[in-house]
Amino acid sequence: MSVSPPQIPPLDGVLGAPLIGAVLGTFLFGIVTLQTYHYNRLYPTDSKALKILVFAVWFIELAHSISLWHALYQINVTFYGQLAHFFNPPHSLELTVLFSALINVVVQARCYLPFSFTPNPELRCRHFFALRIRKLSGQWFIPVVCSLVTTARFTLSMIMLVAFWDSTSGFDILQTKLHWAMIGVSALGPCVDGLTAGTLCFYLWKIRSTGSHFEQMRTMVDTLIVWSMETTTVTSAASILMLILFLSRTDLAWLTVFVVQPKLFSNSLLAHLNGRQRFRNCTTIHHMGTDLNFDTPSGTQERSIALRMETMPEGARDTGTEKTGLARTV
Repeated sequence: MSVSPPQIPPLDGVLGAPLIGAVLGTFLFGIVTLQTYHYNRLYPTDSKALKILVFAVWFIELAHSISLWHALYQINVTFYGQLAHFFNPPHSLELTVLFSALINVVVQARCYLPFSFTPNPELRCRHFFALRIRKLSGQWFIPVVCSLVTTARFTLSMIMLVAFWDSTSGFDILQTKLHWAMIGVSALGPCVDGLTAGTLCFYLWKIRSTGSHFEQMRTMVDTLIVWSMETTTVTSAASILMLILFLSRTDLAWLTVFVVQPKLFSNSLLAHLNGRQRFRNCTTIHHMGTDLNFDTPSGTQERSIALRMETMPEGARDTGTEKTGLARTV
């Protein structure tokens, strides 16, 4: 009596999912590379630690992309049609779990990235993303909670990596023994992003209310609020989508989002850094004019004085120097 071969599942939801994710992820890696180039060009005076962080993100993303494509090549070309490699993927695919976890930790560490702006000569602030909350609220509670949740998410990712590495059942272990860990990883990310962005927007809105008589202050705070939401919305939506696909489907459709998610995190981080130029342009006074009428000693002649504040060059802003030009019209 012959034994029937194992049933091959539909390839659309098995091989198609990581393949689509790899293509989209490679496209997003190109954007990461472009943003890294622009960062190096726009901010040559940033600290060495910040530069090392940016290039570390790029190298981790490069390793993530190489590992992913190596695994797909092994499955689809080298071991084509061999079910043992089909159901138990190579270790290079499992390494993507490690690189994804590292990217997530680095991006959550954007909470500690410095960000300064100078809305006017009298008002000079230095912001952080999660530590910014502590400065705005005067409390450490929210930053500590965000750090603990991020650490918990990284721990769950490492548990998944070790179990996935030693498993002979491939992705099935994520649907059985590690079902709880996968849910935790998918759910904790949006919790951190939502808590950080929501708290930051709350305290920024309070500042906007108290400083509503300064038009430039309102514009500055509005930009910060929108910016805070922009850097968390996409990553949170991706995590929620991955969780929905993981719970509602029996195939690997969630893997598409999983392999793309690190690229979204990295682009969010680099957009946060490169966006400082846009924010400075928003808060820079390009021109200010006013007419002052006063009597001359003769009492009959009237003069008009126009004041113009010129935009400071980028280097002058970074070093903290200020330069104002006055133009007089008689």
